Amino acid sequence: MLGFFFLVHAVLYAMLVYPAQVPGGRLAESLGSRRVLGVATLASSLLTLLCPAAALWGLPWLVGVRILLGLAQGVLFPCINPVVVK
Repeated sequence: MLGFFFLVHAVLYAMLVYPAQVPGGRLAESLGSRRVLGVATLASSLLTLLCPAAALWGLPWLVGVRILLGLAQGVLFPCINPVVVK
């Protein structure tokens, strides 16, 4: 059971986080990395708080929230480098 969880996590990570990095980097270039980093962190935090409620609503809601969470966190990595350099 635990191996299945890690397999699903790895597949979802590869499908959601990596494709979000390219648009996230482009947004950071055009809108500013601090602004995009702040919005992505806020969205990630709110979606994390929403996960227990989504689990009570049912599995499709939980999967949907987790997908949105993966997209929000995929934007974080390309935005953090310019912020750390400054």
